[in-house]
Amino acid sequence: MNDELLAELDGVWSDQGPDAAIAQAITLLTAAGDATGLFYALLLQARRRLGVDPVPTRPTSELPESVLDEYEVAIREAAQAAGRLCLARQDPLSAWGYYRLIQEPGPVREFLEGWSPPEEDDPGPFLDLAMQQNVAPLWGLKLILKQQGVCTALSAFAACAAGWPAADRTAGTGLLVAAVHEQLTGALADTAGVAPAPIPELLARHPELMGEDGYYIDLSHLAAVVQLSLDVDDAATVAKARELCEFGRRLPERFAFSGARPWATYEDFAAWFAAREGDEAAVARFREYAAGGGECTETYVNLLRRLGRHGEAVAVAREHFLHEDDRSLRCPGLYELANADPKTLSDIARDRGDAVHYLAARLRLQEKESRSGG
Repeated sequence: MNDELLAELDGVWSDQGPDAAIAQAITLLTAAGDATGLFYALLLQARRRLGVDPVPTRPTSELPESVLDEYEVAIREAAQAAGRLCLARQDPLSAWGYYRLIQEPGPVREFLEGWSPPEEDDPGPFLDLAMQQNVAPLWGLKLILKQQGVCTALSAFAACAAGWPAADRTAGTGLLVAAVHEQLTGALADTAGVAPAPIPELLARHPELMGEDGYYIDLSHLAAVVQLSLDVDDAATVAKARELCEFGRRLPERFAFSGARPWATYEDFAAWFAAREGDEAAVARFREYAAGGGECTETYVNLLRRLGRHGEAVAVAREHFLHEDDRSLRCPGLYELANADPKTLSDIARDRGDAVHYLAARLRLQEKESRSGG
């Protein structure tokens, strides 16, 4: 504040007292868009009301216990007011400083979802806020797809998504699958000189599309989004991923995906989606792979569990993973798989020589038998 405004506050103080002067300062700071000043003026008002030292030089925890709860409410309300002021001036970065203080990301997320940063601004800080700090992950991913494309979006997703809520990871996968699907569909349709259509339909009508040089998009992007979608349940995302698999299966040999079992080819990816729907021929493919141990067996256990075939999942895991550390597996461990059946759980613990889990399972079995007998 300049000298003129401070003089105004002096006048209000003289005429109406300190409380009116503080209230006027709040009004002036709000009008000036001074979020920091507003935050501390609101805290000053609260400290004045509560009868504690107006200069906050000591930790909040040292305030009298009788005022702590009310002062915590005042801090929250001050942060919200300052955050709103920052958002009103299109400054989500500063707003987050206040809303993070009170662990309230909602207003910043809502703002970002209806806002685009000015083109001249460096998007980096906004993307860090959205994706690294989990304030609005999907908004950040959409911004990268729009401004920088699929390659950068995939890299950002790989770097950040592990810390996102599960729903955001699933939705983010859907965005990436849709982006690659749209690219491929457009490229195939343009090459054939026809309107976009489902990929299998385009390939069936125009077999010439899959000539020796036909790959149309970055094949690393194709493989990446298909693999990301393997455990997604969203129907629209799965449908697009299956179409991408159909394209991958038809690639010329020199462009074909080549990995290790259980994901050696696009035939495996396509079979996985079919197996998830209970196609027994596809399930048998992964049963055969499971004999190889390692990830092949873990994948088959995950499939059986997804299909609700828990007894089979326990049997397979027991055969292959009895002496494995459950924490090292990419599927649920034996104790988790057998948790609903205390008799099987106790047998597994006995076979492992695990006294603690053995006794715990015996207790659960005793409780079950007691309830059943009653």
